[in-house]
This record gives sequence, C-alpha cells and structure tokens, in this order.
Amino acid sequence: MPAVTPQILVSDKCPTNVDVTTVLVPVWGAEAPADKKSEDAPKPALPESKALSCMAEGMGLPIYAIAAEEKFTGTLAKTLVFRMPESTDHKIKRVVLLGLGEAKKLTLGKLTMAIASGLKAIQGWDEDLQKVGISLPKPYELFGGSLHTAEPLKTSITTEEITLAVTRGVFAVTYKALEAKKPAKPFAKLVYLTPEVATVEQTLPLAIALNEGRSLTKDLVNMPANTKTTQSLVDAAKSIADEFASVDITVVDDVAWIEKEMPCFYQVARGSVATDPPKWIHLVYKGANPTRKIALVGKSVIFDTGGYQVKPGDSMVTMKGDMAGGASVLGTLRTIAKVAPAHLELHVFLAATPNKIDSDAMVPDSIVNTTCGKTVEIRHTDAEGRLTLIDAVTLACKQEPEAIVTVATLTGAAMMAVGRTIALMSNCPVWGDLVHAGAVVAGEPVQALTVTPEDFENIQSKAEGADLRNTNKGRTRGAQTAAAFVMEGADEGVPLVHLDIAGADMTDDEKATAYSVGSLVHFLLALPAQK
Repeated sequence: MPAVTPQILVSDKCPTNVDVTTVLVPVWGAEAPADKKSEDAPKPALPESKALSCMAEGMGLPIYAIAAEEKFTGTLAKTLVFRMPESTDHKIKRVVLLGLGEAKKLTLGKLTMAIASGLKAIQGWDEDLQKVGISLPKPYELFGGSLHTAEPLKTSITTEEITLAVTRGVFAVTYKALEAKKPAKPFAKLVYLTPEVATVEQTLPLAIALNEGRSLTKDLVNMPANTKTTQSLVDAAKSIADEFASVDITVVDDVAWIEKEMPCFYQVARGSVATDPPKWIHLVYKGANPTRKIALVGKSVIFDTGGYQVKPGDSMVTMKGDMAGGASVLGTLRTIAKVAPAHLELHVFLAATPNKIDSDAMVPDSIVNTTCGKTVEIRHTDAEGRLTLIDAVTLACKQEPEAIVTVATLTGAAMMAVGRTIALMSNCPVWGDLVHAGAVVAGEPVQALTVTPEDFENIQSKAEGADLRNTNKGRTRGAQTAAAFVMEGADEGVPLVHLDIAGADMTDDEKATAYSVGSLVHFLLALPAQK
C-alpha cells in the first residue's frame, strides 16, 4: 500500500515543549463586520486561540500583531508562515498559521481540505522541518438556516470527528499511487497537540484503519487500464482475507456457472470471456458476536467501452475507474476487519468484468434473463452496470441481510444532478437516513434523491418477451430509474440503499477520491448491537 501509515503521537503540552520543528496551527477566520461598506466598520481581526497564545508567550513572538500587519484573517486554507531566528533556544523553526474560515461555515470536508493544504506546503520543505506538531481545533458548533423552518439548526462537531478529519488530511497528502514515479514520503514525526489526549488516542486506530481502507480503494481505482483486470480485484480481496482471520472469501470463475446462475451479469461479460473472464467475488466478515447482518454490493466493471453502442472518446477516458464501487466496498471491508466490531456480520459482493467488444458481445434489442427471474430488454449496451448489479443484489438477498447497500459509478445523470457529490437513493427512508448520517460524519458530500413509483413504471418494457428495459424512457431522471432497476433485483421487503458515485469517484484532475468508504464505515459502526 503506497500510503505509508504514519506514527501519530498525541500530547497536551504547549508546542514549545514538544520535540517538533514545525507547528501547524489551524485558526478560525475573522468574522466580517455586518456593515461591510461602512468606513467605520472594524477591520476583521484574527480570533484569539489558546494554542497561539501559548506559543506567543513561550516563544516571545507577537503572533497577533504580525498577523494583523500581514492582513492574515484566517481565510479557509490560507497560510501565514513564521520563520524563527537561529538564535532561539527552542527547536521550533517554523510556525504555520492555517486559516479555517468562519466557524459557522466550516464542515468536516473543508477541515480535511484545509489540513491537507497546510501539510502540502510543509511537505516540500527540508527534512529538518518534517517533525510536525498539529494543533487540533477545539470542538465547535455549526449554525445554519433551513429551507423548511425559520428555526436555526445546530450541529456539534466533536473531538472524535475532528481527529478523523485531520487524519484524513494527513493521508491525503502522503498518499501516492502505486505507479507514482516518486514513492510516498511520510513526515518524520507527527504529533497531535490537544487537551483531549484520551479521546484522540481512542479515535486514532479507527482514523488510521479508515484511511488505510481509503488508500486501498484509491490504489485499485488509480491502477492503469492496461494492467487492471478482474484478477486485480480478486487479488485485493484475497489479500484482505489473508490478512484477517475474521474474513472468508469465495471466488467463482466458472464461466458456465455464471452464465447459468447470473445470466444478466454474463451478458456484460460476453465480450471479454476470452481475454478477461468474469469473476464473482463474495467476502464475509464475522465479528465475535454478530447480531447485525448487512450486505454491500459494489459495481465492478473493470473498464467500460460502452459495448457496441461505444462511448465517445472523451467519455471513455477515466473508465478505468468504473469499478470504483467494487474498490469502495473492498476498502470498507478492510477497515471493518481491522477495527473488528463484534456485533457485525458483513457480506461484500463484486461481479467483476470489463464491458468490451468482440464478436460475442451483447447487442441492443436482446432480451436476457436475470437471477431474479425477470427478463430484460437491452436498449443500450452502455447501461451495463445495472445489469451486473441486479443479479448481484438477488444473490445478496440469499444471505438474508437486514439491508443492502449498492455502490456504483452508475450514471452520468447522477453527476448532472448532484455534481461531485454522492447521490443517495433508497427504497426505505429509515435505512437511507442511516447511510446519509454516516456520510455526514465522514465529511463526504452527499445528496439524497427520491425514487418514485413512476421511476419503476418508466423501466417497464413494451417488448412482449421482456419485463424490464435497461434504460429509462426519455431523457430525464436517469439516476433514479437506474436505481429503480437495481432495486428490482431485491426480494420484496428488503431495504436497499443505492449510492451513485459517478460524480464523486474522481477529482477534476482524475485522481480517485475513495468517497463512500467513510460513509459506509461510519454507517456500519453506528448500528447498535441490538436491533
């Protein structure tokens, strides 16, 4: 795994009494005056901080005065660097003020981004500046309005959540893809500076395990298309099973079995049977005393050409990441296995195949079977992910889980609807809310979309030999109708939450985000032991 896991220490001492050479101090931004246009309005000033005041006194440094002179007001992700003279009798050589913006506007995602921004600057400095102390922000409260009520909404951000967000920022900076020309380079030393030592130390094992899971997901998504195969996912799955005795794995690579038992999945695989045959991967984590059973299903299309209705060139770029759903559930499983919650039994499923073209590849106007017995009219060969998922969901139901969560880069329509955000849809609002809450704690952007009865009607086929069609009628609600198609594979009464990460799986510069891993982990860990 290229992201080298750092050793993170925790201290409640003043930074001047800790063995570090650089101190990163996140500070709240100054609030703008109510009347910005008035000449008499007071100029924004940097709010006082206990960590800053401690350092200013211990180092004899007029931090607040210098910040005012430099017009540093704590704008989000902006930095101000203090270089200490060589004559000082303490080890600190650099103090970096890192702006967090106004407290009422700071989200966990923005906190992670700010920490990563500050650390990225430090990472480029000489090695003797690589021993870094990070002053953790205090717990705080967010206030915001609501579209539905005039009452203010208050959300408390806890020490645990701050620890998770800051650690995520650390890993975001130190992560390097497997193919990177320069290997990952960890900081020589990292010390979290906080009065809440016990709480932070208790949270760190989860924070590190979660980011190792994210790193695994990124590794798989970032892998180049010419080296990534269905076996790549098998190897990653087996490595988890080898590492943790609590994880069992079953891999079916018998193409005849897949054709018979998962006929819709097989249709997608037909074009690559000769070169990269399909794999059906099932992993099971069992805690010491499992009382809750959940299934995760990740879309695992290794590369998506679009099939015979081939994608335009620009749209085919980044299709190496069409297996991000499968990579995400593997990253989630590894995190859960390392944290080892006693009450959880977790089933993870991946139907892995490319969507490529040869003389046997599926063609439009076909009518094919599914594992659940419904027949499907193939209207478009580039609506292939849902064909793999409908069969996978049906087989997941055979394990009798309380709920199923599917994760997929399923539709461009999801990105058009919610941008670089996870689109969450569900056939059961209660379970949808639980997963949504996990995303909020993880600091991952999420937006709920509603699947309506009309969406299910929209995917009913008019062909006499088919029950469903694999595209919607018309050009609207593409994300919701795709989710409805996947839900058709579930047994009646089984809650299914669908995460469409088509807009969230990669950044604008085409790097994997591992979004949904944090959402799933926090959702699973928040389930109480008893129903």
